[in-house]
Amino acid sequence: MSSPRLRKKRPRYSLTDLFQVLGEVTVTWAFLDSLIDDCIQDIHKNWGGKTIIKEVPNISLERKMAYLRKWHAEGPRISEIFPTLLDIVDALESAVEHHHRLIHGILLPLEFTKTGKISFYRERVRKKGGQPESVTFTLKSVREFRDWAYRLAIFFGAFAEILTGDPVSKNKPDKSFRAMFIEMDGFLPLMKGRRNVRKKGR
Repeated sequence: MSSPRLRKKRPRYSLTDLFQVLGEVTVTWAFLDSLIDDCIQDIHKNWGGKTIIKEVPNISLERKMAYLRKWHAEGPRISEIFPTLLDIVDALESAVEHHHRLIHGILLPLEFTKTGKISFYRERVRKKGGQPESVTFTLKSVREFRDWAYRLAIFFGAFAEILTGDPVSKNKPDKSFRAMFIEMDGFLPLMKGRRNVRKKGR
């Protein structure tokens, strides 16, 4: 009688799973970036952006965030109509840092530790004066980042809808935006708290 065929046990921490999630991060991020562009185009044309900043920023998310901050600070009544926008921009800034680490980092070594951690290495990091950086993630934390990026994309999609709405809303606080922020509010502390935790191997 032949012995039963033994199945190869699937590793608990799989690089295949990691690469799949990183692909999902890439697709989600492209969606988010496109929605931010839509928002800025509407702001520039219809919400007084071109009277504050002459050119629409291209490519660089850092410049896009600077554009949103300047418009929020100097646009007539913008801070009243969209009082919580800067919290979202702060969350986006934190997301940009993690995106760079995950997408532009090199896996060194190319394997998970026994406790499920994996390191992303970058040779030169502009914010660190050109010094190298190695940041530790887990498969769970990369999935959480994917969900975080998706949540931001949903937010900017809804913001784009508001910006293309009735221009009369420019003259009063926008209830839709406030309601949208309330929905995001419980998620924001989680996002804000992730700026440095990866270095601790969470």
